[in-house]
Amino acid sequence: MLFVMAYRAGILGGSGYTGAELLRLCAAHPELEVVHVTAETNAGAEIGEVYPALRPAYGTTRYAPYAPDDLTGLDVVFSALPHGASQLLAPDLVGRVGHLVDLAADFRLPADTYRRWYGEPHAAPELLGEFAYGLVELYRDALAARRHVAVPGCYPTAVSLALAPLLAEGLVEPRGIVANAVSGVSGAGRALRTTSLFSEANENVSAYGLLTHRHTAEMEQALSRVARQPVEVLFTPHLVPITRGILATCYARPASPGLSSARLLEHYRDFYAQDPCVVVVDEPSGTRADLRRERRPRHRAVRHPHRDGAGDRGRGQPREGRRGPGDPGVQRAARPAGDDRAAAARGRPVSVTAVRGFVAGGIASGIKPSGAPDLAIVATEDRAAVAAAGVFTTNLVQAAPVQVSRAHLRDGRAAAVVLNSGNANAATGAAGRADARRMCDLTAEGLGVRAEDVLVCSTGLIGIPMPMAPVESGIPALCGALSASGGSDAARAIMTTDTVPKEATARAGAATLGAMAKGAAMLSPAMATMLAVVVTDAEVPAPRLQRALATAVSSTFDCLCVDGARSTNDSVLVLAGGRAGPVDAHAFTDALTEVCGSLAEQMARDAEGATKFVRVTVTGARSDADARLAARAVAGSQLVQCSLNGSDPYWGRVLSELGASGAHLDPERVAIAYNGITVCRDGVACAHDADALAREMAGREITIACDLGVAHGTATVLTTDLSHAYVDENRRTS
Repeated sequence: MLFVMAYRAGILGGSGYTGAELLRLCAAHPELEVVHVTAETNAGAEIGEVYPALRPAYGTTRYAPYAPDDLTGLDVVFSALPHGASQLLAPDLVGRVGHLVDLAADFRLPADTYRRWYGEPHAAPELLGEFAYGLVELYRDALAARRHVAVPGCYPTAVSLALAPLLAEGLVEPRGIVANAVSGVSGAGRALRTTSLFSEANENVSAYGLLTHRHTAEMEQALSRVARQPVEVLFTPHLVPITRGILATCYARPASPGLSSARLLEHYRDFYAQDPCVVVVDEPSGTRADLRRERRPRHRAVRHPHRDGAGDRGRGQPREGRRGPGDPGVQRAARPAGDDRAAAARGRPVSVTAVRGFVAGGIASGIKPSGAPDLAIVATEDRAAVAAAGVFTTNLVQAAPVQVSRAHLRDGRAAAVVLNSGNANAATGAAGRADARRMCDLTAEGLGVRAEDVLVCSTGLIGIPMPMAPVESGIPALCGALSASGGSDAARAIMTTDTVPKEATARAGAATLGAMAKGAAMLSPAMATMLAVVVTDAEVPAPRLQRALATAVSSTFDCLCVDGARSTNDSVLVLAGGRAGPVDAHAFTDALTEVCGSLAEQMARDAEGATKFVRVTVTGARSDADARLAARAVAGSQLVQCSLNGSDPYWGRVLSELGASGAHLDPERVAIAYNGITVCRDGVACAHDADALAREMAGREITIACDLGVAHGTATVLTTDLSHAYVDENRRTS
């Protein structure tokens, strides 16, 4: 079974400046597919006719007139309509769509405040409580509690983000704040206005809405929530002769003397450390604030941004190249199944105990009848609870350990993880939950910590009660045997059908990350695809740790598909001890992505019965979401996997899966290559070196590169072949 994660989206008012910018952003979004766009005056026209730079992303898609029935069932609808229009349509839309995102001012303020500043009563006051204020950097948690989103205004976003870190910590006075801002002429929209004429705006600066601008109420509301007391802002906007961009300069009185620039910069960096859209710049004195450094050309041809040194997250595995069909590329040396892949870093620890402040161990307690190791513990050396985060299976049938660990992680703290293999403790009801809690209690007693600070993981057979006798004796014995060299023992103790332990390390500045995982089957791109524990000596607050883990998982484990099955027990846990102190947030996320990527690749290489390690790379898609749809369809196809097992470059099956994936494509523009040898061009067979291709297909590592030739969306999914050995392994309970 193949699981996809693209959201079907609609856009209202897609031919205005706001709608066009939204179309550009959605085209580059890895999980959105725009399927319906409305316009009034441009209804019937192709998007590419109105905005030629968007043609590569949207092809012949046309604007449609507004009809509510056309939007029914969409996952999300963005309203880019003028102010006042959304509140008239929302009563009919909120019951039809999953989420309504309003980009106007219609749902940002309470009804009384709205009437005072906008001079008219709200048309749908009963819906105001259903919208969350969408300033993500400040109200991320509130967004999760609401179905619909009111996108903040442009000026309030600039001013609120500038002042929030200071007001949140009481570093400045909440009254007497002055905000001056300049912006470009496109903010007024495409309608003809005297103030937007070139002859009026050129070589001119004009102030407007002096101390009466409607965005003032929004600023004061947002900042008062952050400061937890009333905030007053004196705001004056200015129109300057540029197309787009905002520069806000804010003034506030320090709440106490001695507030240095160095302290301010440190505070800003810490406040926004995990927010990639906010960049805190520490520049030499005298450097100008320059809008040209951040402003991008309006409606340029769609492409995807890349941050130097960060890898291409969301598009492929760490350290993977960007080869297209026909590019030769160099393949890694093939390894036989079952070799010691963890020994790539011989001579240094590569597991959880490579990190200062953590101990681990693994033993054979008797859970497995074979007598193989089956019980592991990873714990902080001083037994202190530290910041922790977790991502768990999306399967609605969740094992007892998953349920217990979720509950224990509510406070974002943990001191230990206890894991067993040989029994999943899944589909075991209340008794199973009691057994999972008992494992936490035993670990807590043995280590001298709170039971709520212990997380629990199990892997093995589903539907069989946990054999508690070996657990009751094994956990106390293991608690007394933990050591700073026990990481590899722990990694071996969580193996089931794995042939080798899976371990990885990475660095983030002065900090180290160490990880272990198990996984050889039930691997599918729908989180989490496996059991893993990552520890680090970096100091990372729990909320940032959770966001970093979600980011890492999305481009690693979520891009792994061996058999399309999601386990009941999948869990990825991270504990941050803090001994190395704070590290750069982006560097930490990159390092976490690196270890997760390494573990994902190790799992694919060790998949049950696999004789091929395969990367399915799709380029040239309409969006990253389309690319993922296409790559997952190919990677999860049993027919493709069978032909790989036979070393048969049967590209017809690949093309067929691309066409059935739901991704937008023109079959006569598709190219397909195996290990850089193109076998299909423009949707038909093409001449190639058959002997060279046969040699490539006989190897263990294969890259199937598919260029859809539509736009710029890319994605890579890891998979394997489907062998007789896989069937033999899974034709019985295992």
